Amino acid sequence: MLDLQNVFVNKSYEDNEAELVNMSKDVYSLSWEQAYWLAKCLDECSPEDVSTSDLIDLFEHAFDEGLTAGINYDYYIDASEKLARLYIRNKDYDYANNILMELTKIMKPVPDWVYINYCMAQINSDTVYRHAADPVFFFKLLDSISVDSYSTRAVIYQKFLNRLYEIKEKEPDRKINISQFESVKYKYIGHYFDNEEN
Repeated sequence: MLDLQNVFVNKSYEDNEAELVNMSKDVYSLSWEQAYWLAKCLDECSPEDVSTSDLIDLFEHAFDEGLTAGINYDYYIDASEKLARLYIRNKDYDYANNILMELTKIMKPVPDWVYINYCMAQINSDTVYRHAADPVFFFKLLDSISVDSYSTRAVIYQKFLNRLYEIKEKEPDRKINISQFESVKYKYIGHYFDNEEN
């Protein structure tokens, strides 16, 4: 069997693509280490016959087979990040929310990518309705993003506002006080879009 970690480290995905794809068809025979490294290899080489759902299955299998923060913290965090991004790509926002919420509990300090992806998953899931009614938690997430990522925070807040306007237009009976979100718009967006062409 392939030394999957070696394949990943040496970036020899293309040379081994057929065998990598073949291994992915029998997920349940893999240990957590094999599933983890196979998912990483396939995520890098992106073969046509391996879907986002296939990658999700591999990372989930790694967790099911015993990959935890206690067993290998670095691998666990890496797999969690990749799995959350895959769920977001697949529009499975609730699953992404669960992973990112767990990461905010175990990572100290929590890096910006967790808060950024968590905000985006919240905006695109039904959780946005809860934030529209009571934005305290959403603002807490935004305020946790560091100064280095404030331009990304501005994009997130604009997407949040756009989503609220979209809901208000499609669901006019739903009471959303958008003015409270517009009133703090400058705090989160500031001058970041001032020079953009309309």
